[in-house]
Amino acid sequence: MKKILALVCVLALLLTSFAFAEEDRLGGLTLPLVDKDTTLTMFYLSQFEHNQDEWIFQKYKEYTGIQIVPLAFTTDVFAQKLSTYLASTDLPDIICGGFTVSELNTYGPQGAFACVDDYLDVTPNFKHIFYDNAENNERLKWYADESGRNYSYPIYKLNRDVNHGFMYRADVFKKLDIEPWTDTESFLAACRKIKEAYPDSYPYGSKNGSGIYTRWASYFDVNNLPEAYDYDKNEWYIGATSDGFREMLDMLKTMYNEGLLDPEFLTDSLDAWNAKQLNDKNFIMNDWIGRMGLLEPEGKKNDPDFDLVYGRPIGNGKNQELAPFDSWGWIIANNANIDAAIKFVDFMYSDFGSELSTIGVEGENFTFDENGKPVYPAIEGIVGIEALEQTFGMWTNGTYLKPDHRSVYYAFTEDEQYAQDLINNECGYSKTAPAQKISDADNDTFTTLRTELADKMSTFAGNYIMTASYGDAEWNAWVETAMKDYGDALLAILNK
Repeated sequence: MKKILALVCVLALLLTSFAFAEEDRLGGLTLPLVDKDTTLTMFYLSQFEHNQDEWIFQKYKEYTGIQIVPLAFTTDVFAQKLSTYLASTDLPDIICGGFTVSELNTYGPQGAFACVDDYLDVTPNFKHIFYDNAENNERLKWYADESGRNYSYPIYKLNRDVNHGFMYRADVFKKLDIEPWTDTESFLAACRKIKEAYPDSYPYGSKNGSGIYTRWASYFDVNNLPEAYDYDKNEWYIGATSDGFREMLDMLKTMYNEGLLDPEFLTDSLDAWNAKQLNDKNFIMNDWIGRMGLLEPEGKKNDPDFDLVYGRPIGNGKNQELAPFDSWGWIIANNANIDAAIKFVDFMYSDFGSELSTIGVEGENFTFDENGKPVYPAIEGIVGIEALEQTFGMWTNGTYLKPDHRSVYYAFTEDEQYAQDLINNECGYSKTAPAQKISDADNDTFTTLRTELADKMSTFAGNYIMTASYGDAEWNAWVETAMKDYGDALLAILNK
């Protein structure tokens, strides 16, 4: 009898522990979320057809009591469908993206969308992430209307920490006895040694067109172009006329003059640029980190030593941060289903909802391997997020709110993991510019001025880099004209 009683006690303790563990993963929520069968419509973008019988929607119904009816539309009709819904005032219960900040802050106060601030008492997970964390709360205010109210539930930490950066041919560096650069000067020194050994090459090549300016400017403390933000002064300035922008241009000009920068850096196509990387015409790049996994196998076909490795940032030595969130997320229609929709939102911000929506159910559609990576027996070949969408309905564009970073989307190769570790543990990040809040009255003027300034900036930058005679006089003339014709008016709008 005592043994039976002891066993009952142990089982009760285990069940209690499990219940507490599940409660922790739910952030205080109780399942099911509703006390009667409830149906919610969800509008989102997808290249595939979806229906409510798919695995993920059945799991949502099983756990929360809420049946999600997907309204999935392709890119070519998505915006049109959203406009039609908005005009009819019969909005889907949950809308995954599609509205600009200006639209959110126009239609939200008119009563079309739920205001997130009004439901903090029933969204403990959302509150914990975006209100109890001071830094996140400050960022959330960037997207608020003039009265400080928000109308979107942002997708939290979708970005991988490091997606881009410098990469170089480690096998060539080793062959030429070049140490990996640690700063701007040693970067230039490395390029010069490569040029000396490969005179017909251009050590640095790019396929990003005028996008090279925005990418490189962040290494010279200019966090956006053509306008940038000064966090010390809490104001916008014209980054395209700043000292940091000129310092970047001067470096690129030096590289161009010395044959270190490919003269086709503004016009190379992906195919042409790939060919140069694979045929010893370019050796250093700044690109998506996945490029290592794409180029290296191709390079090894002709050169078994071909080895592309992630390198340190130049300039300030930091990568520009990828924001933990922006305004992109879920908008909840202010209709009869609003209470259930809000509860479902908070479930998706919980650890439980995070795992369910972006990994699945352990033991049912996946298992963790010895390295803690999810394995899906139902999927043959490489498992990416597209395969998860097609097989289970998971990872569909914007239909999650807090991706679980154990997901396959965050599975890195050895080279990609090195990039994450280098920036996170040694180099760090510079802040990206905040969101711009432009009133409806100023929007057309701002867009026109900014577009024209960006075009003229790109033209001037190319001329400055590639014209030997360009120097102080041309720079000073550019600053004067840019500010007089565009900059002063843009700043008057931005710094209202």
